[in-house]
Amino acid sequence: MCSFKLLIVEDNVDELMLCKDTVKRYKSENDRDIELVECKNLEEALQKVDNSFDGVIIDLKLGQEGNEGNKIIHDIHTKYRIPIVVLTGTPANADTTLAIIPIYTKGEIGYGEILDQFFKKYDTGVTRIFGGRGTIEVAMNKVFWNNIYPQLDSWESHVGDGGNVEKALLRFTLNHLLELLNDDSDACYPEEMYISPPIDPLLKTGSIVQGKQSPDYYVVLSPACDLAIHNGNLKTDRILVCLIEKNNTGLVARAKNDLTLEILNDDNEATIKDKR
Repeated sequence: MCSFKLLIVEDNVDELMLCKDTVKRYKSENDRDIELVECKNLEEALQKVDNSFDGVIIDLKLGQEGNEGNKIIHDIHTKYRIPIVVLTGTPANADTTLAIIPIYTKGEIGYGEILDQFFKKYDTGVTRIFGGRGTIEVAMNKVFWNNIYPQLDSWESHVGDGGNVEKALLRFTLNHLLELLNDDSDACYPEEMYISPPIDPLLKTGSIVQGKQSPDYYVVLSPACDLAIHNGNLKTDRILVCLIEKNNTGLVARAKNDLTLEILNDDNEATIKDKR
């Protein structure tokens, strides 16, 4: 079981003790593995926070100014993708530009309830999808804060219904990333359109195949419904393909209506049948 990594930024010793006691009790009562990291001031928090955390609890008043917690929130919002809860005695000092972050007055909500909120989000798999570092950080940050996090509540309702919510959320995220990265001004290359070697051994629309008795390569054009598997076999015994020709500009596909891919019923192996 993966450990939920929680950061609390709080300068009040009594509050820290209350949080630690609640986490200890919560772990026992809910069979959850929680790693609690404490920070007592702004500088320590800015040094320790990174994308390895699954949730952050922040007090706004950490010094003389009374709004030091806002600096941590902005640092997280700019660099990372971590669910945040503000628990403070000075809610009026909160930066209202980040309205999607919940703000509670101390005494209004307990640490156990905050942990419940965090785990609802954690169980969707969102922090496992968005955690980490890499060259895609800027795009991921935009998608998380602008598209995913504001509507994460709707995903929480799917947890426990028997489906793979994390996988669905990952597909949802990838669709957003593709939309964000889809810039017609940039060149596209044939290599980015195909996965090589194939991850899925099943034949799909767009798959590139080689003739069993031919050195030529073909693109599968049959619709996905014809390529469905029933009782271990393809739904169809004939597959529409087009021949791929090589020339000086790269691979060019030329339709050949008189070529089909014949599926042998005995072993499901594919071969090219030329009707000319």
